[in-house]
Amino acid sequence: MKKLLFILLFVPIFVSGQEINPNHFILTGNTGSNMTIMFTSLSEYAGGSVGAFYDINENGQIDEGYIYGSSVFTECVGIETILENGQSGFALWGDDTSLNEKVGLSNGDTPQFVILFENEVILIDLGDQFSGYTNNGVSVINTISYVTNSENSAPQILGIPPTIEFVNGETFELSSIEDLWNDGVFYDADNTLEELTINFNVNEDDIILDWDGSSTTNPILSAIPGFSGNTVIELCVSDFEATVCASNTIIVYETTISSQDEITADLFVAPLNTGSNMTVMISSSSFDSFSGSLIGAFKDIDSDGVTNCVALYTIQEGNFGFPIWGDDTSTDEIDGIQDGDKVTFAILTEGEVKIISPYPLFNGFQANAIHIVNEYYTPISYSINPGWNMVGYVGSSENNGIVEQMNSALNNGADIEETFQVIKNVSGQFWSSAFAQINTFTQGEGYMMYLTTEATSLNFQNPSAYQYGIEYPLNSGWNMVSFTGDVDADNGIVSSMNVALENGETTEETFQVIKNVSGQFWSSAFAQINAFTPGEAYMMYVIGQATTINFQRE
Repeated sequence: MKKLLFILLFVPIFVSGQEINPNHFILTGNTGSNMTIMFTSLSEYAGGSVGAFYDINENGQIDEGYIYGSSVFTECVGIETILENGQSGFALWGDDTSLNEKVGLSNGDTPQFVILFENEVILIDLGDQFSGYTNNGVSVINTISYVTNSENSAPQILGIPPTIEFVNGETFELSSIEDLWNDGVFYDADNTLEELTINFNVNEDDIILDWDGSSTTNPILSAIPGFSGNTVIELCVSDFEATVCASNTIIVYETTISSQDEITADLFVAPLNTGSNMTVMISSSSFDSFSGSLIGAFKDIDSDGVTNCVALYTIQEGNFGFPIWGDDTSTDEIDGIQDGDKVTFAILTEGEVKIISPYPLFNGFQANAIHIVNEYYTPISYSINPGWNMVGYVGSSENNGIVEQMNSALNNGADIEETFQVIKNVSGQFWSSAFAQINTFTQGEGYMMYLTTEATSLNFQNPSAYQYGIEYPLNSGWNMVSFTGDVDADNGIVSSMNVALENGETTEETFQVIKNVSGQFWSSAFAQINAFTPGEAYMMYVIGQATTINFQRE
């Protein structure tokens, strides 16, 4: 049983006028399109938040949230905390033109900018420093002026929405209403907790809610037997004059999430000597730190769903070698790997399993051959979430078909058509199951991918196939680029980029801004992010001449 502070995304039944109140400071979903705005002089509001709001659905008011399709959108189109030095920066989210309804800013739209400080809402004007939304634009705001503010005494619900996740057959415990009130998750300026009416709502075809209605007891969630997938829970708070509701996503898994090619410690068992083998020679000091640990090679040799150990050796300092056992072709039983088979290499050290990729790559079993290993890297596995993701293609440059690569890389057992609505490159060219303008990936390039299923992960480097030395061309203007370093690589934005750039120039000389899928950015003047994530892609605006980038450049 798990316990979670119930923090929610807003869907109001009532809100009056065009007022903006603390309830509104909940960001809409990632729409896949944004521009960057930077504030430089808000030090008197340090610790508060600055946000932007727009009447997206044109109903004459700023809504706390509305539903389009199966998604919830607020009319907060950007928000970020103000730092102690008075700086703040965030993404203004634009419209997703692939949807039939407007869900973000269109080019030229000017939102209302607002500061939330010590629970006071302060409306601000940026004057001619901001001339309207421009996709991928950048605005720097050095001064602000103020406009009239107003108040709303309706119940308030505050917070950022985590997704509730559990496996069918388990239960999930929420915080009590009293705990939520005491923690400031919701409140009412004019009423005590006892004077409010609170209700939870769930889809009874999906979820069982066990709660006696008391403010001191913890609601318990469980799933209807057989249900898996996404659903919603709603909390409504009423003071008899106004009612606000908030909804949160629930993801129910059919079984515990695990890697489709998971290598566990119990698989490190001595393989059968089949009389047929090839030799792997380790000629690298990188393995010295694992001295005394086990290295193994693994493959489901007969496609029965069971992973087999086909090589096992105790690592020693200096050079060493070990056999990978192939099939004994004189018997009917498959008892080893066959010519051309690739394997997953892993190290078992202090009870933990580390998947590795030898360099040069192991390209398949050949009886009596010798494969010399000069280094190892860690294959990149990247987590993706429902909605928009910015993913780098770090797979092979040869078998690079989008469908083929995705079907092999997905860790949820589903295929690309079941998992993605659209995949598009920096130029807006796209793949979809109905129509495709692009059908292949480019090594090192980033792609916007819209995930329609529950969270999963991608590994374009499975099994044990880390791609070393990917070089990608950068053009003046916007590029979508993958960070191709593994988990052991230098991932500092400035330090890794200074080495990766072919032209010998610095990060500051080459880029105006680098931003991730959430709109968080690095710039030479102000940075919200300072490190790359392996496998993630980033929008990078090149202000210099065209060059190339290689995160393994010596």
